[in-house]
Amino acid sequence: MPLEIAGMTIGILGLGAIGTECAKKAKAFGMRVVATKRKMIDKPEFVDELWTAERLPDLLAQADFLVISLPSSPEIDGILGLDAFKLMKRSAYLINVTADRAVREEVLVKVLKEQWIAGAALDAFPRQPLPPDSELWNLNNVTITPRVGGFSPNRWKRLVPAFKNNLERYFQGRQMDVIDKRVGY
Repeated sequence: MPLEIAGMTIGILGLGAIGTECAKKAKAFGMRVVATKRKMIDKPEFVDELWTAERLPDLLAQADFLVISLPSSPEIDGILGLDAFKLMKRSAYLINVTADRAVREEVLVKVLKEQWIAGAALDAFPRQPLPPDSELWNLNNVTITPRVGGFSPNRWKRLVPAFKNNLERYFQGRQMDVIDKRVGY
């Protein structure tokens, strides 16, 4: 049966660019939005609760949908282990759009096979591309996409202005938007 998401809670791990867009869209559909951010900022109007990682257990317990939009960095390696999934509702769904390291494959397989949660939609995996021998392919409560979550006909319309802005700053000797490889963004 289809779900009516209005009134449900979406938990977003990582309120960065992708998490922010998820939050805006979820709020437009009438969802309650709770999110985590590595460093606290002023809470956007489209987010009901914004916490740092210390409140992850609260977010997990409340989420009907858990969206992982964290950077794929060593510090988030295995952040969602068996103990984390024990806190989640059995009716909850996991949606992993970015963080291939957030959940170890064997943990994900166990949780989904034993139906600790209702299901998962996965665009990021610990092993990429997901090999044919992965048990995830055979689970009927999993939707697998071929790492295309960020692709859109408008992708370059969004990326080129950011590149152009950085290039102009570079030639002007000004500070550019720089990726911190330690944190992954």
